[in-house]
Formats: sequence, structure tokens, C-alpha cells
Amino acid sequence: MIRAMIIICCLFVPVAYAHAEEQNIVMEVEGLNCEVCPLIVKESLSKIHGVKDVIMSPEEEKIVLIADESVADRTLINTLGKAGPYNVRSIKRCDYQR
Repeated sequence: MIRAMIIICCLFVPVAYAHAEEQNIVMEVEGLNCEVCPLIVKESLSKIHGVKDVIMSPEEEKIVLIADESVADRTLINTLGKAGPYNVRSIKRCDYQR
């Protein structure tokens, strides 16, 4: 019985803990022109489940996220919309390189 339980655990536990691949998500965003905008945006995006890091470049109007591939574009757009008057011009994704 114990042997059967160990086999079952070995087969199913890795699947339960599998995680989505990480990606770089580059967002071009208008409206990052006030002093506190980068802080507001970074705090808002950091609260999304699956977002690991937020790198702001307000002078270039870009935000780079390191996030799980499960993070949806619509979630990012909605989060920025709730945070302030930000307009997402584009979202590009690529594999994250460590």
C-alpha cells in the first residue's frame, strides 16, 4: 500500500507543481509622464499573479515585465486602465533569457 502511494505521488506531484514558462513582456505605454506614474504602474503590475519583476523606462514610454506566460494581455491592459490614464500602444512577448 505504501509503495503504491509513493508511486502515485511521484507520478502526480511534479505535474501539480509545474509552472508556466517565464517571458519578457515589453509594453509601450503612453501617459507615464508624471513623477509618481512609474511608482503607481510598478506597484499595480507587481500585484498580478505571475508577474515576477517590473522594469520601468518612462522616458522611453516602455515597461518590461518578467512574467509567466499565463499572464494575459487583457489583464495587463485592465490593470493599467484601473491604475490611471495610461494607453497601451503595444505588447510584445519573447522567451525570457536568464
